[in-house]
Amino acid sequence: MRLLKRAIYGVIILGTVFAVILSIGDSFMNENPTCSDGRKNQGELRVDCGGPCHPCGAANQIVISDRGVFTHDDIGKTSFYVAFSNPSGDYWVRSFKYKIHVYDSYNTLISTMNGASSIPPAAITDKGLVPGLARAVVVAANVSPIDAVRTDIEVSDEEWVSASAYADNGLSIGSVRFAGDGERVTVTGTVRNNTPDYLSGVFAGVVFRDSAGKAIGVSSAEVGSMSPLSAKNFEIFWRAEGSRLPSSDKSEIFAEKK
Repeated sequence: MRLLKRAIYGVIILGTVFAVILSIGDSFMNENPTCSDGRKNQGELRVDCGGPCHPCGAANQIVISDRGVFTHDDIGKTSFYVAFSNPSGDYWVRSFKYKIHVYDSYNTLISTMNGASSIPPAAITDKGLVPGLARAVVVAANVSPIDAVRTDIEVSDEEWVSASAYADNGLSIGSVRFAGDGERVTVTGTVRNNTPDYLSGVFAGVVFRDSAGKAIGVSSAEVGSMSPLSAKNFEIFWRAEGSRLPSSDKSEIFAEKK
C-alpha cells in the first residue's frame, strides 16, 4: 500500500513538473502574444479569436493575403507592402491597428512601422464573393536592403461592425495613365472626394504587378487635404528593380486616408 501511494505521489509530482515546463516554454515562445500568432493565449476563446481579438466566427478574421519586401540597393532603402483582406460579407472592420516588424539575418528586430486602417466587407460579384481589402504601403523606409531578411505582421484593436452599417471612405480614382519605358514608370490620375466632408491625409498608391500578377514594387504620392466633392491630380514615380517589368492591366491603383 505504501509503495502504491509513493507511485501515485510520484506521478502527480512528475505531471506538475511537466505542466510547469510546458507553461514556461509557451511563455518563452510567446513573450508578446498577438491575435495573429497562431496560438490560443491571452484569454482567446479559440486560436487568435475571441477575448481581445476579433469575434470567433466562420469568416470574422483579418487575413494577410499578400505581402512584399522591395529593396532599393542604389539608395540603401527598402519598401514594404501588406494586403489585409476581410472574407466576411456580414461584417466589416471599422478600424484596426497593424505593425510591420522587420528582422535581420540574426533574427534581431531592427525596425517596426505602425499604421491603422479599415477594411470593407466582402462584396458579391459575378465572380463570387470578393474579400474586402486594405493595403499598407511603406515607401523607401530607412531599412538597409541587406538587413531586411523577414517581416512579421501584427494586427490588433480590431473593431468589427455589421455590414449594414458600412460606409466607404468616399474616395475614387479616375483618368489613370501609365507612361514610361518599362524600367522607369510614371502613373498619373485623379483622386475624387465624393463625400460632403473635408478629408485630410489622403494619398494615392500603386502596387505594381508583373504580367503574372506578382507584386514587384510599390510607390505612393501625397494628395493631402481635400474639400467636399472635389478632385485632385496625382503623379507617382517608380523605377523597376531587376528584370521584371510592371503590367498596367495587373497593377493596382488606389486612394486611402492615413
